[in-house]
Amino acid sequence: MRKEFIGHFKRPEIEVKKIWQAAIFVFDANVLLDLYRYSSDTRDDFLKLFDKVKNRIWLPEQAAYEFLNNRTSVISEQINAYATAIKSVDDLSGSFSEERAHPFISHAVKLSYDEAAEAIKAEMTKNQTAQEKLLTQDAIRDKIADLFEGKVGAAYSAEEMSEAFECGKQRFDQRTPPGYMDTKKFKSPQNDAEKRSNFGDWIIWKQLMDFSKKNEKSVIFVTNDSKEDWWLVQSGKTLGPRPELIAEFFRETGQHLLIYKPEIFLNLGKKNFNAEIDSKSIAEVSSERDAREQLLKESLRKKEVSHKGTHRDQRILRIRKIKELEKMRRRSVSEEVREWRLETLREELRDKEEYMAYIDHRVARLKHLFSEAIESADHGRASEIDDQLQEAMLEREEFSELLAALRHASERELKS
Repeated sequence: MRKEFIGHFKRPEIEVKKIWQAAIFVFDANVLLDLYRYSSDTRDDFLKLFDKVKNRIWLPEQAAYEFLNNRTSVISEQINAYATAIKSVDDLSGSFSEERAHPFISHAVKLSYDEAAEAIKAEMTKNQTAQEKLLTQDAIRDKIADLFEGKVGAAYSAEEMSEAFECGKQRFDQRTPPGYMDTKKFKSPQNDAEKRSNFGDWIIWKQLMDFSKKNEKSVIFVTNDSKEDWWLVQSGKTLGPRPELIAEFFRETGQHLLIYKPEIFLNLGKKNFNAEIDSKSIAEVSSERDAREQLLKESLRKKEVSHKGTHRDQRILRIRKIKELEKMRRRSVSEEVREWRLETLREELRDKEEYMAYIDHRVARLKHLFSEAIESADHGRASEIDDQLQEAMLEREEFSELLAALRHASERELKS
């Protein structure tokens, strides 16, 4: 059974140790990009471990492409984060002004706080300046370039890339991992750059298998991607890599694959290579990802509130139309017209009730998919599903009102 279903069983420790001693270490673009988000100490620990395995590292061309294309966006994101944090310190200092009645702190405590606040702002300003410098003098990029010199896979030709896009589309239609969670980044991709964004994870996966098969090497793949098309997630807990990935990799290459998140890579690297990795670095890596995911969740909640407000006026107008329809049906008419209208109402009511059942099913399904996306930290997909869910819930609310009006009209016609 273990041989036939290799992805479902944990490998023995002795086998894992052998893989660590001989495998090639491959890194996702997000692992390299996160180096801009970490403190200098944590970044140095990562680079220290990279140096330990520098003779056994490799980078898929797609990962290198994504890193170089996205690094300035990540740097700018960090610059803005420092600016926001500095403003928050200023705002908090202002809330303790002695000119305000509440909240109130003593003059002595206020002086101590101001001294600490200035020290915090000075350090954050220094870090912000260092981030700004990276836009034109990027030492992190240069260090990565040195590490991976001659160790980046070849780019696909135009024909090969076109075939990869087509194969990716077929896989995504069947929800074959990895990558199908990213297919909606661009709903109608207009060029190869947008297609590479949609199919990026699949291309990395394909290049990874091509490399392993050609070089007959097992692979340790490190990624900070938390989505369900990489990991088996149950009740919000990540149980391990998707079994399908482990099985496909072995089937296509005849080699073994281990997949780790960055903090696990640091921890195991510390043990396997006797590297001096600070435990604080391992904690920071995990905490930084959790904090970013929480911010994205908050953004989704705010978007939901905004979305509801946007449609409020349209909902009011539609309710008015329903009421006008009801008024029109109260006019006196002949028995023949009344019977015709009653039958029409019945047919319309049946149609609307059938459609209402469809809406209920759609809302339930979208809620389930939204929960799955949040649990797997796929916030891009969660945002897209959230838009669809809000539209469906709005339609359900309006349809409920329409059905109530139709039922009332039918009952009134029967009594008349």
